[in-house]
Amino acid sequence: MDTDAFVLLYKVLVRSHLEYANTVWSPCKHYLIEEVEKVQKRATELVHECKHLSYAEGLKYLKLPTLKYHWHRADMIETYKITHGLYDTAVVPNLMTSQVSHTRGNVYRQYVDKCKVMHVGNRDDGSTYYMEGSELSKVSCEKDLGVWISGDMKFSKQCIYACNKATRVLGMIKRTIRYKDTRVMMSV
Repeated sequence: MDTDAFVLLYKVLVRSHLEYANTVWSPCKHYLIEEVEKVQKRATELVHECKHLSYAEGLKYLKLPTLKYHWHRADMIETYKITHGLYDTAVVPNLMTSQVSHTRGNVYRQYVDKCKVMHVGNRDDGSTYYMEGSELSKVSCEKDLGVWISGDMKFSKQCIYACNKATRVLGMIKRTIRYKDTRVMMSV
């Protein structure tokens, strides 16, 4: 497959599945990171020039970063946007900051009415939690950015789901695109 055509298809159709809401679920366990990187490795092997290269060399040839690097970069960008008020609070109301004066100069505190408590693991000692004098509600699971987060923190399900979806799209690309020339791909 032509390099330019592949990079275009990969970024639009495959990597988007591997990166959807990654600031919430990005894998931290080594085996999950490897599982996701395997999808990108299989994808790089579709390019004829990369078939006999190592994964790192193939990424370098295609000018693509590792997914782990891409996730860390996305985390830094999201943190910057949140802390500098670059989100529209009408669209994302959960990111409102507190205007309480006793925050020792820190205006980046979370809006108390939107904060909740989730016990991670199976130990719930029945404690009640407060923030700025208000009791925080307890939840066992919460949906955020289209990804369900549960108290057992099993992001492996989300990770495997994203890998399977990206692999199916990659298979579709491999099966259906017979003539893989840049001129044809760019006109599609």
